Amino acid sequence: MSKNSLCLKKLSIKNFATFKSEVINFDKGFNIITGETGSGKSLIFDAIQLVLGGRSDKSLIRSGSEFLCIEVFFDLHDKKILRYFEEQGYPSENEEAVLKRIVYANGKSKSFLNYQQCKLSTLQSFSHLFIDLVGQFENQRLLSNKYQLNLVDKYANILSDVDLYEGYFSQYKKLQIKITSIQQSEPQLRQQLDFLSYQLKEIENLDPSIEKENDLKTQKEFLLKSNTYKAVLTEIDNTLNSSSHSIISSIHMVIKKVKDNPELFSSINTEALDQAKSIVEDFSFEVSSISLDDDSEASLESIVDKLDIYQKLKRKFGGTLQNVLESTTKLKNEKNEIENDLDNLNSYIEELNSKFEKLSTLALDLHQSRKKSGLILSKNLTLLIRKLNMSGATIDIKLDVDKELGPKGITNLEFYAQTNPGEGYYPISQIASGGELSRILLAIRQVFSDKDTVSVFFFDEIDTGIGGETALVIGKSLKKVSKNSQVIAITHLPQIAIHADKIIKVDKKIRKSKSETRTQSIVQEISSNAEIKDAAIAMNPLLN
Repeated sequence: MSKNSLCLKKLSIKNFATFKSEVINFDKGFNIITGETGSGKSLIFDAIQLVLGGRSDKSLIRSGSEFLCIEVFFDLHDKKILRYFEEQGYPSENEEAVLKRIVYANGKSKSFLNYQQCKLSTLQSFSHLFIDLVGQFENQRLLSNKYQLNLVDKYANILSDVDLYEGYFSQYKKLQIKITSIQQSEPQLRQQLDFLSYQLKEIENLDPSIEKENDLKTQKEFLLKSNTYKAVLTEIDNTLNSSSHSIISSIHMVIKKVKDNPELFSSINTEALDQAKSIVEDFSFEVSSISLDDDSEASLESIVDKLDIYQKLKRKFGGTLQNVLESTTKLKNEKNEIENDLDNLNSYIEELNSKFEKLSTLALDLHQSRKKSGLILSKNLTLLIRKLNMSGATIDIKLDVDKELGPKGITNLEFYAQTNPGEGYYPISQIASGGELSRILLAIRQVFSDKDTVSVFFFDEIDTGIGGETALVIGKSLKKVSKNSQVIAITHLPQIAIHADKIIKVDKKIRKSKSETRTQSIVQEISSNAEIKDAAIAMNPLLN
């Protein structure tokens, strides 16, 4: 990433604590924010934290206002960053990124990125990638072993390898948990398997379907009316065939009379009689073909039993036949999964062993890379902190191998320091003062300023606990970091301020009117070399 690929250009603050309405313009290099204690200079840091996704606090809304609004404008000079915004769905206009945060008096807030409302996490993701906010207590992060390990990984350029390892490790742990679960719960799994098999057999014996159930209902209704149907069939048969006065006998008699007296019926179409006879005889044959089950009571009982099983299954599996059919699929899947786990337990163990071997190799490779880079980083940090007036101090990054695989490998790592020659090495958490931690952190920033995606470094009073010649050295170091990245530092030390490309001076004014007295923070921008020197001398005349 090129120098100043992302640069904080402008900050707008409205109704924020003691700020009523201020616009602050920043230089692309080294910016200093200074002012008397309580003037509001650290509020600028708080405002930037807020707009980059920090926690909102309605108590920061200026008294008498309904909301506060923080807006920042970044210049973009890198295609990767422009592409980042496009991929996130917030394309940049005119190579500029605009972030905005509004907090209302009711505690609610809104976030905007490039003039589109967005989730707060979107602003936070942008911040984590490209901006480093180092508050007064941020150097405490340096005491974390996790943070220290990440620094070494970043310096070794193995973050992608660490990600690969973490992916394998996650799979390994999931498989390990699965195997342990199967082994510990095998008796219960086999009981569950028997229960699932019983439930499935109960359903499969019926082999239910919507069509079959409807057919059973139709058969039931038919059989319930079978006696009535028998009486109807008997009556029809008697009417058509029985006795000499049946319909068929009567038609035969009529046809005979017609045929015996053709001259009488010569004007009538007698073929209709033959057709009627044929139709009635066919109908009589079809009626006689209807067969009703002689054992209809037994058939009805069987059908009712099956319908009762349908109702039982519905009650058990959700109330409808569709629920029963869906449950069948779920039961089969669950049964198959348990059978598969029990049958494949040995293959799972073999897979786990294979993954362990793969992870062990990856972890060892990571450890070797860390060991090599940790040695180089130790030397570089030692050189830098000695230039920051910690003469005689030495940084030693100690590594040893853990017996078990961990989420980051097998490396146990901790930053040690010897602040006085011959006095021994101790974890920096035990011996380093606040000022020394600040200088170590600044040395780390110098090492990583040309390696990181971070383009903007913001230091809030990193000079705490130092002064004199050390402050001058820190000022020069911050200036050096600003050659590759924009640096914004809040300080009260003129020895640091004199190295700035721009000074933003914050003053607090008391404004009185007839109705009220209000406190207001205002800013003055100083950018010319002469003015910067004068401002620094004003902070401490001894610099002249």
